[in-house]
Parts: sequence; structure tokens; C-alpha cells
Amino acid sequence: MNVPMLPLSQPNAVGLILAHGSMGDPESVLSPDVYVSDDGGYTWLLALRGPHHYAILDSGGLLLAVEHSNSPVHQIKFSTDEGQCWHVYNFTSEPLHFSGMDSEPGSRSMNVSLWGFRTDYSKW
Repeated sequence: MNVPMLPLSQPNAVGLILAHGSMGDPESVLSPDVYVSDDGGYTWLLALRGPHHYAILDSGGLLLAVEHSNSPVHQIKFSTDEGQCWHVYNFTSEPLHFSGMDSEPGSRSMNVSLWGFRTDYSKW
């Protein structure tokens, strides 16, 4: 199973949970999708196809996701409506191998730090 993150919830985003899961044939567990619940896990909405790294910001008012891939990425996905609609933002013109993201503890901030590396970049 290719799951880059465990289920995520934040105390300031009451009832909001992001998690990987799959429905269907046994092969679907090899590339699980991202689901969102806004009622503490009672109901679930398919939010994103395929595995992603994700974060909850602004007390649940902003969800961020970066596709989990072996290839370099240059886009971040975000939602301002608890995962119902997702938008894409190109955060760099030169793709990088995504390593992780983090925000301030408590998920109240709207700022996130992304880090990664480029294999063809030789300067320090």
C-alpha cells in the first residue's frame, strides 16, 4: 500500500479528517485516494485521486495537498471548502523532488513551508 501519510485531524478543525482509502477491487489499495470527512468520520467524500501529502491550515479553512510521486513536482493543490473543490497553484517554475511540508503547530496559520531537492542543481 502506497500511503505517504496517516489520517490527519487538528483540534482547531473540529470534525475535519483527511485520510487515505480505497473502494473497489483489491488493486485499488495499491494507490489509495484521499478522502475528507467534516463530521468526525461519519461520512466521507472522495477529495483527490491518488496518494498525497496533506495539511490542515487556518483552523480547517484551508486544506493543502501535494501529490505523492517519484517524479519532481511543481504544483500544490488547495481547498477552501473542506475538500469539495480543489485548485492548483504552481509554486515553482523548476520542479523539485518533494520531501515534506510543515506549518505552525495548532493549524491556525495560513502559512506552510515546503521543502525538497533538485537532482540537477549543483550549486550550494
